[in-house]
Amino acid sequence: MDTANITAESLKNAFDYDPETGVFKWKRRSGKRGVPGRVAGTVDFSGYVVLTMNKKRHKAHRMAFLYMTGELPAVAVDHINGVRTDNRFSNLRQADWSQNQHNRRRQSNNKSGFMGVSMDSASGLWRAGIRANGKARNLGGYETPEAAHQAYLAAKAVLHPFQPRPRDA
Repeated sequence: MDTANITAESLKNAFDYDPETGVFKWKRRSGKRGVPGRVAGTVDFSGYVVLTMNKKRHKAHRMAFLYMTGELPAVAVDHINGVRTDNRFSNLRQADWSQNQHNRRRQSNNKSGFMGVSMDSASGLWRAGIRANGKARNLGGYETPEAAHQAYLAAKAVLHPFQPRPRDA
């Protein structure tokens, strides 16, 4: 998704953006679907809204940031509530890659039911762990997954100031 040739001016010539709803609408005719006043964009395979401009696809949350600030984000744009289609400007914040990972959901293959918690089959204890500043940290072994998760939450509050609480905690 090459955004090198897009400016805030060219974006504003092609689309209207409502920061309260996060919806882009076509401003002028463009192809079959680009009808003025019609909602622009489609949801891609990873769940993000994408806009097509100059025959290239661009993530709508990055375009919203450009539309509102006049500049493309340095690295990433994070959806605060984790909903990839919610492009309201109040739900977007600039982040680096590490910060963007702080706002992840619990993985689908997580067997403990809690973020940062896994079973240590050798000891029979629930292990708590967290990554911060490029380092994995072992937070210890616990009798219950709930106790291990509490250790994870305490560490997250200190080590992840960008997103101190997981969304699904």
